[in-house]
This record gives sequence, C-alpha cells and structure tokens, in this order.
Amino acid sequence: MGGFSNSEVNASIRGYILRSLVKGYHFSLSVKTLSNKMVSCGLITTPDISHQLYYLEQLKMIQMRSMLWIMMQLSDLPLKESVL
Repeated sequence: MGGFSNSEVNASIRGYILRSLVKGYHFSLSVKTLSNKMVSCGLITTPDISHQLYYLEQLKMIQMRSMLWIMMQLSDLPLKESVL
C-alpha cells in the first residue's frame, strides 16, 4: 500500500473487518476467513490481524471468543471443544 501511513493502513484493515462482519452470517466470521479474504485482495501480506482485532475489541466494536481461540485459528492448530 505505497504512500499510505501505518495508521491509514490499519484503519482500512479495521474497516474491512467490520464491513465483512456485517455481511457475514449472524455478524460473525472466523479469523482465518477474514485474514484469507484480506490476503487474497492484497490488503495485507501476512495473515496476522490480531492487532487490529484487539483494537476493535478494546473499543467494544467486536466481541471475540478468546485470544487463545484466535491464535489457534491463525496457526492451524486443532481446536478442542473446551476452548470454544
């Protein structure tokens, strides 16, 4: 994203996350789905969107299950029922 400052890039990523959640089933999407969509459209180069998700959660704009659940999704580790 040549020419844009880091805060502008983060704002566009957060905006994309919020727009995607509004379009999702029951206002929800998996972290992996979100990051894959953003990588495929060229918005991000690495699938790590944890900083943007944390920022949105702190503003109470989104609600996440747990950070452990998100990190497991990003790293492709198998999820256990007790985590969900």
